[in-house]
Amino acid sequence: MADEEHVAILKKGVATWNLWRGANAHIRPDLSGANLIESYLIGANLNGADLSGAKLGAAYLGEANLLGADLTDANLRNAKLDGATLMSANFSGADLIDASLHDADLRGADLRRAKLSEAILVGAKLGAANLSEANLRGARLELATLIETNFSG
Repeated sequence: MADEEHVAILKKGVATWNLWRGANAHIRPDLSGANLIESYLIGANLNGADLSGAKLGAAYLGEANLLGADLTDANLRNAKLDGATLMSANFSGADLIDASLHDADLRGADLRRAKLSEAILVGAKLGAANLSEANLRGARLELATLIETNFSG
């Protein structure tokens, strides 16, 4: 379960959150299972955060830093992640149906079994990402970088 103090700080807004992160860089934020539906988190520093099982449906995460974050089984349906840094993030089993990941950096991300149907991945960097067994039905991949991407299964 999420650390309630971490959730409360995040809900105060991105500016407050990013100041707290700067002062507490040694702490790995625990937002696992948190209800962040429709949250406005543009530019949030969520580097390395535990967001496993979090509810982020229709959240605005454009330009956010989720480098190495754990989003295993998270609900990101209809979320906006345009331009976000998602390198080495774990999205295994995550629901990204209808999500917008335009120009997002997903290099080395783990997207095994992720639901990406109807997702917008236009211009996304997916080099060395693991998309094995991911559902990409109807996903838009125009101009996406797919070098060494794993599409097995």
